[in-house]
Amino acid sequence: MITLSLIKKRILLIINGAKLFMVSYFNQRTFFKKTRSVAFCFFMAVFFISLEVFFRKIYSMEAVGRIIESLLYVFLLLLVVRFSKYKASTYISVYIITSSFLFQLCHYAVYHSWLSAIEIYLFFEKINEVFVSAVELTEILILPCLISAVVLFSSLYTSKLRRNLSERQSYFYDVLLVIFILIPILQVLFSNSMQDASPSLRYSVIKAQYKVNGYFFARTLPNQLFGMGMNTSWGRDEPVSMNGWEKDDNSIKNIVIIMGESQNSDNMGVFGYKKNTTPFLSKMTDVAVIKKTYAAGTFTDVSLPTFFNMIDSPDGTQHIFSWKSNLFRLAKNHDYKTHFFSAQARDTMALMSRLGLQYIDDFKDPLWLGYDANSSAQDNELLPLLDDVNISGGRNFVIIHQIGSHGPYSTRTLTNEKHFGSASLEDEYNNSVLKTDNLIRSVYEKLITFTSDNWLLIYTSDHGQYVKDGAFGHGSLSNSSHYIVPTAIFSNHNSKFRMINEKLSPCNRIFHHQVSSLIVNAMGYIEPIKKCDTGIVNGSRLDGSAGFKVIRQ
Repeated sequence: MITLSLIKKRILLIINGAKLFMVSYFNQRTFFKKTRSVAFCFFMAVFFISLEVFFRKIYSMEAVGRIIESLLYVFLLLLVVRFSKYKASTYISVYIITSSFLFQLCHYAVYHSWLSAIEIYLFFEKINEVFVSAVELTEILILPCLISAVVLFSSLYTSKLRRNLSERQSYFYDVLLVIFILIPILQVLFSNSMQDASPSLRYSVIKAQYKVNGYFFARTLPNQLFGMGMNTSWGRDEPVSMNGWEKDDNSIKNIVIIMGESQNSDNMGVFGYKKNTTPFLSKMTDVAVIKKTYAAGTFTDVSLPTFFNMIDSPDGTQHIFSWKSNLFRLAKNHDYKTHFFSAQARDTMALMSRLGLQYIDDFKDPLWLGYDANSSAQDNELLPLLDDVNISGGRNFVIIHQIGSHGPYSTRTLTNEKHFGSASLEDEYNNSVLKTDNLIRSVYEKLITFTSDNWLLIYTSDHGQYVKDGAFGHGSLSNSSHYIVPTAIFSNHNSKFRMINEKLSPCNRIFHHQVSSLIVNAMGYIEPIKKCDTGIVNGSRLDGSAGFKVIRQ
């Protein structure tokens, strides 16, 4: 007999069975949905790595090393994009992926190397210079920017699929992202290695940026913000005056330094370059000392303070402000009138505070010539300023500071000065090299014409420049084009020039600190010209915290 109670039990049984079926069905759907999501993330990771492989083929780069490791980096970040609980985690992951492609690919297209930790800092510090230089880079940056745009929109599309996922109730992927970010920072903090400061080209863009970010936050940023340098402070005594320093035999009355800008030795005909970019210097090899030279640093802000304060090692920052070996101060102590004529914009010359501006009697720059504070002048506009210097009477220490070959190269020469054309960056750079050669010739001829007194003329450059295969740049210790520069020395002071020639001729290459020391010697100080067997090229920081290169010959 069927009772009411039995009917209720059977109805409940049917309902419970239906519930179990529904739970099982929806769990199955969620499982398959999540599996498809994971598979999609993996597919996108493979796609992103394929984009990098394509870029490497276009630029004839070496293959990615440990590609599975890089694939897992991207896959993990895409899982965070897809499954993280918080949108912040999603957008941080999208930023990490996209910025890795954008920053590293753009950097390689321009410099043929991956972005380093110190360059991240310098990007923000010198952002105006970066955007000025970028004017000539539009064509070069098209491919990196297109690839980065594809990566960005693909990552954002992946993030759109995250809605309505019950799995987002878990913090697992958010915690995973935090751990992922912290690992490279902790690795650097507990290691003295600088390996990841400038990543290998065998690293994928994701791995390179991942490692560089760790080094940047663990070392570079604290070093730059809080002065946590790794080198002891360097110093030296003030040079001692010669007895009778004012006599013609002991000092040279007129010392003129042409300080170039971004001039490498690679593009100079006098050193064997295929084009005759230096007709004057090439003719003067028998009457001048012309040498390839290791610059004091890879950036103007490092090289010039080092050169004009006769520093030969990091960290000379504190020593600079003692002014003990400052060339302008030493010149004034020996009765030279000091002159500094610069073609570079006033707003880019904050470094004058480290060159000894207080010891310069006659300072002129484009602002004085009628330009605004953001504009540079043409180098040949400085020549009339030299005409106003009393070369034929008294003692003069003159610096002609060029804009030289600073980017954008196309703006360094006028239309009638483009001897090598304007079809490529290298053509425009070569035009600026030829213009510098003409400037050196003009100054040399003025010295011969203006005075019968003794004189010393030196040309060198603050740092070099890599200009090849559509790429250009400076600042790296790993590329010799960035720090090997020219030096040319002329003089009508027979005994001093003979001594300089004897000291430097045996050297395959010389160093900026040798040039500084011979200038001080020419002023009448007891300052031996240093040997060329050992020297240092500093990186982008005076304290050496951005690295430095020890050269032994």
